[in-house]
Amino acid sequence: MNCNVFVYRPGGIRWLNVFTDWALLISAMSCLEGRKILEFDDSVKVGYGYPFPGARGAVPVGVKSRDRKTGSVPPKRRILKAKANAAKALELDETVATAHVALAAVHIFYDWDWAAAEAQCKGAVELSPGESVTHAHFADYLSIRGRHSEAIQACNRVLELDPISRVYIGHFGLVLYRARRYDESIEQCHKALETDPNYANALWFLALSQERKGDLREAIANLEQAVSVTHGSYYQALVGRGYAMAGERTKALDILDELQASSQQKYVSPFDIAIVYVGLASAFRWLEEAYQHRVWRIIELTLPMFDNLRPDPRWHDLVRRIGLLQ
Repeated sequence: MNCNVFVYRPGGIRWLNVFTDWALLISAMSCLEGRKILEFDDSVKVGYGYPFPGARGAVPVGVKSRDRKTGSVPPKRRILKAKANAAKALELDETVATAHVALAAVHIFYDWDWAAAEAQCKGAVELSPGESVTHAHFADYLSIRGRHSEAIQACNRVLELDPISRVYIGHFGLVLYRARRYDESIEQCHKALETDPNYANALWFLALSQERKGDLREAIANLEQAVSVTHGSYYQALVGRGYAMAGERTKALDILDELQASSQQKYVSPFDIAIVYVGLASAFRWLEEAYQHRVWRIIELTLPMFDNLRPDPRWHDLVRRIGLLQ
């Protein structure tokens, strides 16, 4: 999720990241769609912007620095700063829907405060019922919570409002995957890839459903394409897991070695390491570390890709502590 407070000053614009980590909106977006502007004084103005899908331009600075270097969630201090910035935005103007969305994201991905997240999502929809972005984030919340029928209904509303966005078309593929409607998910992801054949999120979501259908080779090929586009450690980890599932243990171990070597030079999420181990052996040491670090992807534990962990009591314990529905 990328909601930002940006400060206008003579000679330029300075961005204050409210929140910069939700795969739904990591794509090529315009950064300067201000919804509201409030003046601090004659020389400083603050606006609230939400990058919208389908526009030409760059991802906000906070996302660039994070994804290009690590492909992982920002450190704890950045999340806490994001939370403070969202609260500040709402203090300045509580009618800014995207600030509510940003605060909801912090509640989902860091606080694991599900009731507060739902309240913020609903508030955003009520404030901006004609904005696709508010419905999209509420759809994602509903999907994470296992309320699949409601999530699919919300996604349909999103696409009524914005039918050509590759982000929203692809995200619907993820929602359908979570609902275990794999054929429909594959179809939806292909629609997104018709718009942009290198859209990494659509390649990722497509691979997840292909894997569940038993088409590991195609899934690995799509994930490898995502790695070539993003150079992200998470996609690399998914490739390693795919190799392990396909019985190519040596290739999986090679990727694991690469990730662990990279971790000596830059931050590599323990969740990424865990992903490879899910295919190889026990991943719970790394999943526990991801939990302790509050790596945001830990909330993905209820995805179908982790079904092989469900018989283990440690999976149930982790899910319970995060507050996910089992």
